[in-house]
Amino acid sequence: MFWAYTAFAQLLPIWYTEGAAEYMVVAEYLHGRFNFSQIDGLLRQYLKRRGSRDGSFTMLRPGELLALDARTWSQSLAGNSDESRQNYVSALLMTFYFHHLDAEGQAIIPYLRAIENGQTENDACRDHLLRDRAFATLENEMKRAFRANGVNLTFDSRGGPEWRSASEAKLMRGLE
Repeated sequence: MFWAYTAFAQLLPIWYTEGAAEYMVVAEYLHGRFNFSQIDGLLRQYLKRRGSRDGSFTMLRPGELLALDARTWSQSLAGNSDESRQNYVSALLMTFYFHHLDAEGQAIIPYLRAIENGQTENDACRDHLLRDRAFATLENEMKRAFRANGVNLTFDSRGGPEWRSASEAKLMRGLE
């Protein structure tokens, strides 16, 4: 069973594996069970522990976060601690958003199942998470959804590459 999970986890992007790990840190664990019933308040407490004084956080732009690979993620661990902290909290917020706030959490399971069934992560992300939304639209939707939960998001760019679907990337390479 464990080997099957680790094989599946290797198919997942770094933002999701690290975001899901942070998500489990946020959840209440009591008497051998995770409790997600107070997850909104627990998220605000987590952000406070991570330096937010008023429920605000500057998240890495979703397009850049989705484009981060494991190597780039690891480099931030060895270098800038603020960058590393932003990566982890951004991954958590993205994971939280897709599990609770986007499409009432109904897109994340089809995304994971598509990957499990052999669709590339890139195509599954395009089809199930982004659903033809521009990143500016996604950012506005995230801001609105988190604001309703007491979290004020702003977005930051480090100038890294922005995520592209496999077909977009292929098209762009053909134009070069």
